[in-house]
Amino acid sequence: MSKTSVRSSSVTIPKKLKILLTTLGLLVFASGNSQTAIDVIESTIKITAFGEEVFYLGFAEGDRIILDFREVNNKEVKEIEITEWPTSVRFAEFKVKAIENKTILIHRKGVYKFRIANSAITGRVCHIRIQRLPASGATENFNTNVFWQVVNDTIKTPVIERYLVTSDTTIFHIVDQTTKVSSQTAINGNSNKSVVDIDLPAGTLPGRSM
Repeated sequence: MSKTSVRSSSVTIPKKLKILLTTLGLLVFASGNSQTAIDVIESTIKITAFGEEVFYLGFAEGDRIILDFREVNNKEVKEIEITEWPTSVRFAEFKVKAIENKTILIHRKGVYKFRIANSAITGRVCHIRIQRLPASGATENFNTNVFWQVVNDTIKTPVIERYLVTSDTTIFHIVDQTTKVSSQTAINGNSNKSVVDIDLPAGTLPGRSM
């Protein structure tokens, strides 16, 4: 009985080639999953003495804010602050001349306040660039503009109030007649006095003369 032997063959890949293939794989993976940074604001602004510049932008969940800032004349501004509206401070830097590629991850969709303050007696000229890096293509066209709407939160409910009006004074006609009285110099002998009888209602109290 004859025996048959089988030999398995293997291919040896050089170490350098392995590293190259791994690097290419990582590059392909990164290019397929990365988004391009989108310019939101790029502007040169002047901040007055003891003044500040404030603006608001909206960002989607998963966005990354990329901030670049430079004072044109290499002078300091007092403060740069980014706040998740209304009160959660996400970034603050004091006595700033320049900031390069500062990245902030947005954990949830919301409005963000950007404030640049100047405490000097002279103005500051600043170049600012803000970009957003979307988490995916689904939020690539997210609108970063913020629109404010004034809503009246006071509700007025009309209330009808009823009052009971009473009077504690009752007027009665006591007497309504004409009486003739002669003068003291009358020659006809008539009296210059006249008496009128008046019946007052029960409980009438005498009043005081004015």
